[in-house]
Amino acid sequence: MGFSIEGCKKALINTGNNNIEAAMNWVFEHQSDSDFDAPNQSSTSIVSLKIENKLFIFFSYSSL
Repeated sequence: MGFSIEGCKKALINTGNNNIEAAMNWVFEHQSDSDFDAPNQSSTSIVSLKIENKLFIFFSYSSL
């Protein structure tokens, strides 16, 4: 199972960027959205940096 980086970024943004389980649940609920893989236009560079730090954990968790 794999998810796009953009989709994972959106999950972290939409769940407050503080809970991997909530982000995974968001992904499962929204993975069929037409804009799931589209870049998020509203993210700031600070938010993006925080998200990049969590993506490794997110992808590691999702590959279990």
